[in-house]
Amino acid sequence: IIMPILINSEEALSDAMLKKAKRLIELSSKTPNNVEILLGTQNGIWGLFGDMIIVSWLVSDTKPDYKEVAMQDAAHIAEQLPTIISEIGLPEHTTTRYTVYEGKLIQHRDVQHTTSLASQWRTLFSQAVIQLEQQ
Repeated sequence: IIMPILINSEEALSDAMLKKAKRLIELSSKTPNNVEILLGTQNGIWGLFGDMIIVSWLVSDTKPDYKEVAMQDAAHIAEQLPTIISEIGLPEHTTTRYTVYEGKLIQHRDVQHTTSLASQWRTLFSQAVIQLEQQ
């Protein structure tokens, strides 16, 4: 499960703001996940992702209750976004957009037909960003 969060701010997001937002998301989360941000001034295509936070959860197909809890956690994080935006010092009128995308990572036993995990993660990330942009 991948949750890209886009912060629509007229102000540039500083590294300190992003780090604080990351930490507040980690603290508001109730399940194990990863929260990722890009730090430093980004140029070119990477500059398009400088105002984005990515939250991801790994859940097993054999544990549907874990998936449900992760989805509830994503909804809880979404509810907390206005508070998080305020706490990192952005203006009240700052908006966020997010989506929750579900995909699968598959480990193949047949080496000839293996798609690397890195490739699968890139695919999931790109599909999540496309879903975010189409909302």
